[in-house]
Amino acid sequence: MPNQPSQILFEDENLLVRAVSGDRTKAAVSFASLRERKQGFGEAYFTRTNTPAVYFISKADNWYLTPSTMAGCAVARTYLDRLGFGAVFTYGTSMGAYGAAMCSTAIQADSCLLLAPQWSANPAAPPYEERWKGEARSVDFSTENLAVQISLSAQKWIIADLRSPDAKHAIFFNRVPKSEIINMPFGGHFIPAFLQECGALKAILDHAYSATLSSEVARRLARPNRMKSSFYWETIGRSAFENEKRFGTNSLGRRSIPFMRHAHAIAPKNERIGLSLAHFLIDAGRADEALAIFKLVADLDLGNHRAWRGISRCHTKLRNFSQAVAAARFAAALAPESEDLKRVLARTLSEVRQYDAAITVLVGENLTSSSKDSDALMKIIVQKRDAEIARSSSMRGKPQ
Repeated sequence: MPNQPSQILFEDENLLVRAVSGDRTKAAVSFASLRERKQGFGEAYFTRTNTPAVYFISKADNWYLTPSTMAGCAVARTYLDRLGFGAVFTYGTSMGAYGAAMCSTAIQADSCLLLAPQWSANPAAPPYEERWKGEARSVDFSTENLAVQISLSAQKWIIADLRSPDAKHAIFFNRVPKSEIINMPFGGHFIPAFLQECGALKAILDHAYSATLSSEVARRLARPNRMKSSFYWETIGRSAFENEKRFGTNSLGRRSIPFMRHAHAIAPKNERIGLSLAHFLIDAGRADEALAIFKLVADLDLGNHRAWRGISRCHTKLRNFSQAVAAARFAAALAPESEDLKRVLARTLSEVRQYDAAITVLVGENLTSSSKDSDALMKIIVQKRDAEIARSSSMRGKPQ
């Protein structure tokens, strides 16, 4: 089939569906995940292998739960039929894997590769997922029905770390006919990145494309090099940290921090791993070490408000209050919509007895705070201010 330029098949306010031709006999349909807006998921692989592909790119983190998705599927299926593609496989990770599963019937897929998929991201529905409850607040789950929408005839490979929270989703997929659960121990949630660092992602995609993938094949490909993966060590570190918390603060960091340091040494520019390491350090009472890591992350991306939040927290622990306030102000300015950062700034201001400034941060110009957490913090700050005023008045009333 002759090469064709990328073409837009469908676009509205919710969704972009784009197609690129290729000369292989099976087409791929991939679904971008959270905050992936610029490129189709797996596009580098499909371009390199000259695989005909259709890319679904959501314009919001909505788990493809809008009418636009089925409209896009209809257009995509018409396009694939016109070019004579009967065999199609869908592909995605996390939210994108949910989309790849949900659209598998509408796309008429004969196979699906689903990396760390959700059965539902709705915190109010089984398996009661809460990792994305912030994003879920703006999603309309009223039309969600994956048990009906997922293809029963397509071969489905679900790759997930069954030690992670993704395991509870895998249980539901395992009930669907023609589903094979492939456990990837300590792969964490970021399975594509883990497999990439193991040097196994391309081979696994090759096997999925040719319908020869299996648990045995995937483990054989990933296992030899998994200790080269930063995600592998990060996941072990997180698991160790959770275990340490059960034994009290004296155990914090004993094993988890060396694991996380190893992950950070493998991927020093991975901001998420750097932030995790720094948070482990500060929770273990090592604020000076945490501060150095937070600063490294801020050097990588000056606009990373999470790094500046951490810098402020470290300075507070170290009683460098003026620097804590400056860092908290900078973090809040980077993400002015964040209630959490407003509370961080308000707490920091209250530490230096700037109670009125702290109250102003919480209430803004509306004279009412906007969440239960902010209300609770407001009461604490007001109590501190009133106690300070009472002490000052008492001191002024004492005879000299």
